[in-house]
Amino acid sequence: MHTIERIVADFLNSHDPQRERAWIAEYDGAPVGCVYCMRDDAARLRLLPVETSARGLGVGSALVEQCPRFATAAGYREIVLWTNDVRTSARHIHHRAGFELVESNPHHSFGVDLLGRTWRRALDSGADPDR
Repeated sequence: MHTIERIVADFLNSHDPQRERAWIAEYDGAPVGCVYCMRDDAARLRLLPVETSARGLGVGSALVEQCPRFATAAGYREIVLWTNDVRTSARHIHHRAGFELVESNPHHSFGVDLLGRTWRRALDSGADPDR
């Protein structure tokens, strides 16, 4: 099973609505992106695919902003994400959303050498997840 399929299947098979959530962005009535906040030791932001036609519209930023809000209200103290250094647009979105780069590790995936990056953001308590 492909990595993305596995992540979504794991979410669907063991989803805890109090600790996990997913958002799907729409533009002109069509889905154009999604993001998942999944449970782990810290909240974990997973997947951030945005359709090429919707890039530059703020879809990625709007989706990423939902995860810390929800994670805070769900009681998490921090939120973590992992991505590759070649995801330049995502890196800018994460930085603007208050995530800090905490670790970089080289790896070989998809037939190329990449630099995996772990980002973290501390969370405040008591926020409303639907705000």
